[in-house]
Amino acid sequence: MKTSRELKAIALNSLKGNYGKAIGAMFLSGLVSIVPLCSPAMQVGYFKFNSKLIRKENTSASEVFEGFNLFGKALWLTIITNFFVFLWSLLFIIPGMIKIFSYSMAPYILADNPQMTASEALSLSKKLMDGNKGRLFYMELSFIGWCLLGSLTLGIAYIWLLPYMQATIAAFYNEEIRVSINQ
Repeated sequence: MKTSRELKAIALNSLKGNYGKAIGAMFLSGLVSIVPLCSPAMQVGYFKFNSKLIRKENTSASEVFEGFNLFGKALWLTIITNFFVFLWSLLFIIPGMIKIFSYSMAPYILADNPQMTASEALSLSKKLMDGNKGRLFYMELSFIGWCLLGSLTLGIAYIWLLPYMQATIAAFYNEEIRVSINQ
């Protein structure tokens, strides 16, 4: 298992020479996601872009539109994920937050395995995140200093920070979760 520091190093290494693409993909994804029904497809496409970036595969910012090839599955994945998180949140906030981490890799899994159904991707994410939720939480928490710095710059630093954070999460998926799927 790789540490947060190692995953961040992988992300930074992948972003070298690709920061422009990563920023472009982030802006495209965010811009088109303003339309609510487009958001799930753009999310899957953005995750696919970041996964390919981490794997050093040829990609471009327009990769974010690939999620529209899975529009129905991406939309259904978002609906059932939000439904289950809502139900778990009724028990208190903490169970809902735990489920958010349980289901967090489902869009990556769906992007990598378009033949899967949304339910299969969600179930597989839940299974593979068993024992990894805390690691992902800790990794995301390790960005808190950067987020505070981003706030001090009135959000300008987020232009560089958000692609770095997303690439790090993609590295987590690629190094820890995807390996389990392929075994």
